[in-house]
Amino acid sequence: METLNTPSSKNTSMVRPLHEVFFVRAVLKKLGVGKLSTFNYRLKTQKVQYLAQVFKVSLPYTFSLYVHGPYSPDLTKDLFATENTPISAYDFASELMTERFERLEQFTSGKTNRELELIATYHWLLSAGFAENTSVEKFKELKDPNEKELTFTKEAIQEMQKIITEL
Repeated sequence: METLNTPSSKNTSMVRPLHEVFFVRAVLKKLGVGKLSTFNYRLKTQKVQYLAQVFKVSLPYTFSLYVHGPYSPDLTKDLFATENTPISAYDFASELMTERFERLEQFTSGKTNRELELIATYHWLLSAGFAENTSVEKFKELKDPNEKELTFTKEAIQEMQKIITEL
């Protein structure tokens, strides 16, 4: 028997199975994001989930490029469908997953929504198969970064790629 405020595992308003959504929510909560009450919270949650997938810490959702960078309507749907259900803390079973999580946490810690948006957008463009010079031009067109932001983003992507290859 289900308890109140617990979505059914057959909930048709969800994209992924309930246990998978709870895992994603637990990862996001552990990273200090996942709140949905404001646009800024939702924006940060989307970018952190995107990066959590890049770091292979969270389950994958499909992301498309949108106004504020990579965005997953399916992630939004699943998070809203389960937002009133409390979740427990989650500890990773393997040392590799724990290390990936810690590296992701260090990488995202202290970054603003704008910085996360820039990193995720530029990474998405590179991952979409655009050549680097094309990615830079599209990035400039989409995000209108100043020189400091462009340099920051390129350095962050290099740092991220280095971290990922080390794992």
